[in-house]
Amino acid sequence: MIKNYRLLAIMVLFVNIACTSGQNKKVESTSEEVNFGDFQENAIVGNWKNLTINVDLETYNNSDTSFRVSITEDNWKLKMNIDPIVTEIYDDGTFLTNYRDTLSNIFHQNKGTWYIDGDSLYLEDQSGELFPYQVYINGNRMEMKTMVDYDEDGKKDDFYQGEYIRVKK
Repeated sequence: MIKNYRLLAIMVLFVNIACTSGQNKKVESTSEEVNFGDFQENAIVGNWKNLTINVDLETYNNSDTSFRVSITEDNWKLKMNIDPIVTEIYDDGTFLTNYRDTLSNIFHQNKGTWYIDGDSLYLEDQSGELFPYQVYINGNRMEMKTMVDYDEDGKKDDFYQGEYIRVKK
């Protein structure tokens, strides 16, 4: 169960299509794309609450089955059975993600470091695994995209897109 929350933590965090798998997928965004070279790294600093998660699984468990996992603000607690996830991004290059049950009690935490290189945001969790993300920011809204292994079939071939709102700067 903790492994699934760890995977969800990373997916829910931040995103980049230039994944280590080398697979690319054209992504469209409704947000204004932010070039990290055009602003200070502290633009990402703050507490970000997850609003939506969409994961497109094209080959679920290496089969011909494809489907979309879609979680919105309206059905978050029903589908996830937890509060929306909040990630705290600190200006010292660290992050902390708290997972809370529906009574707001913390039952799991994920932490690590982050940095920006070019147009990508990288998160390294406490296990040492590095996750690159493509990020779009428009005011206090953020969209993150990446390829992940959501179905745990050994391939990062599942497209993740998450939307966030800054709840604290």
